[in-house]
Amino acid sequence: MLDEEGLIKITNYRDHPANNLYKVFFFHNKEMANYFEMLLLEHKISFEKDVEEGTERTYTLYAVRKNDLKVAMKLNYLTLGKFRKPFVGNTGFKIILIFFTLLSIGIAIVGYLKGR
Repeated sequence: MLDEEGLIKITNYRDHPANNLYKVFFFHNKEMANYFEMLLLEHKISFEKDVEEGTERTYTLYAVRKNDLKVAMKLNYLTLGKFRKPFVGNTGFKIILIFFTLLSIGIAIVGYLKGR
């Protein structure tokens, strides 16, 4: 089901294929799946869990009723945020990037003022 959906998966949830009252969240990382499950249990959201073997990965699936979707989406975003990698990881590169950005803004301001 999940491996056949194309190369780019923008979200980690889909409509349930058999029951439109549910939304299915999927995780390929076991640690993320366990964290999401812990949050669902803490918030007393009922769910159904399944594991699906894909051709490339194993997915842990959580079916959540659409009545609880608003809270489940928030918990999903908390889970994704906890395990995401930094956009720019290297501190030296961050400093160079900030310097280059400030330099570009400075040149743009000087160009604007000279063109008046």
